[in-house]
Amino acid sequence: MKKTILALGMAAALATGSVMAHEAGSVIVRGGGVLAAVKAKSTTKVGPEVRLDVNHNAQLGLTASYMFTDNWGIELLGATPFSHRVSAVVPALGNNGNLGDVVKVKHLPPSLYVQYYFLNKDSGSRPYVGTGLSYTRFFGSKELTPAVHDLSVKKQFFYSSS
Repeated sequence: MKKTILALGMAAALATGSVMAHEAGSVIVRGGGVLAAVKAKSTTKVGPEVRLDVNHNAQLGLTASYMFTDNWGIELLGATPFSHRVSAVVPALGNNGNLGDVVKVKHLPPSLYVQYYFLNKDSGSRPYVGTGLSYTRFFGSKELTPAVHDLSVKKQFFYSSS
């Protein structure tokens, strides 16, 4: 049993070393948490002003990067669906204007980044910067109160950086 654990540990250490070599032709796969920190903007078409607030949500994400040179790579991000609750306040109604959660919406944000890795391919650490586009696909929109009807959520492209 101890020999098996030792062998697995050594194999993991060797595999980690090969994964850390970011060079031309390498494919790097990473997994971890992804946070959707939302900035809400609302436009009221008729009636009084309505202020919206959207909660943040964290999900499991997976990225795959392809290094097309030793320093330049392209990364695709995918994640499990994010779910957000939208709360509303109607200032004109005073204390009765807090409507609470009015809408629940889900979305998927596949993102494509171009990245530049600093230092050379054999360095122990490779900090990087990146920039790219996200396409947010909304689905599963649900009205949580009769005050909301004819709900319409648009698909969006966003610029982002890492």
